[in-house]
Amino acid sequence: MERFSQKEDVLGVVAGRLGSIVCDLQDMAETLRVYSNTIDLDPESLELLNQRMDLISKLKRKYGGSLSSLFEQYEAMRADLDDTQGLDERILTLSLEKEALEQQVRQKAGALSMARKKAGKKLAELAKKELAALEMGKAQFEVVVSHQASDNPEDICTKEGEKIFATGMDKICFMLSPNLGEAPRPLAKIASGGELSRIVLALKAVLSTTQSLETLIFDEVDAGIGGATSEKVGIKLKELGEKHQVICITHLAQIAKYGANQFRISKQVVNGRTCTTILPLETRKERVEEIARMIGGQEITPATLTHAEELLGQARS
Repeated sequence: MERFSQKEDVLGVVAGRLGSIVCDLQDMAETLRVYSNTIDLDPESLELLNQRMDLISKLKRKYGGSLSSLFEQYEAMRADLDDTQGLDERILTLSLEKEALEQQVRQKAGALSMARKKAGKKLAELAKKELAALEMGKAQFEVVVSHQASDNPEDICTKEGEKIFATGMDKICFMLSPNLGEAPRPLAKIASGGELSRIVLALKAVLSTTQSLETLIFDEVDAGIGGATSEKVGIKLKELGEKHQVICITHLAQIAKYGANQFRISKQVVNGRTCTTILPLETRKERVEEIARMIGGQEITPATLTHAEELLGQARS
């Protein structure tokens, strides 16, 4: 085409373009030749590459299913690994912090124990006064604060080896000597039903002087008592009722008569099920009749009604 380009211009144009293409093809061929020299056709290398691809596929399935999630997991693992660097120094730092916190616990436990001993002594003195008003004037009531030794190195202990619990280092025990000449013993083991009822009443009477108690609930406070003792219990409940809301469940008329409001609680079987009914006694007549029933049982006589009227009158005087 170059040879005839002088006679046909168009052939000269085509010849020029073909020359340019030939140069490009030669350049591409050289590039491919250089690239082919970099290709490793070693079968062992190919096997290693396949194994790596298989490993990457397994890791993708394990950590989210994509390369991005795989790289996120990688970064998280690397951060965890970085955290392990200087582990000995971190352990030392945490150990020092632990010792400082344990020292604070010991100090606070000691201060709490001293406060409890002081409060226990005051509580015992006030409880004795209340018990005297409940026909237990000769009873001795004590609050004993004790500690428990520990041989477990994992326990937090005082310098003397006394274990510190979540509530402090103290174990509290209420001790009672109900009769003169007897050594005080644990209240839970020796107190009779009547004594326990009055002690609970005495303690609540003491605690009611604080603002921590707004409503006092007494269930079976009359257990094991009667006569003059029940009268004193009723008076004490009335005194508490002047400062707090008092809810008392009782079977004794001597106590019920002091209530500002009285309810009759009864049970009936309805359609095969036991139901409890609470009926407010709103009139004096209803109260007199209920107190008479408490005194004399189901059969109410004029004498029991008169006695009930007298009891209500005494409570209002």
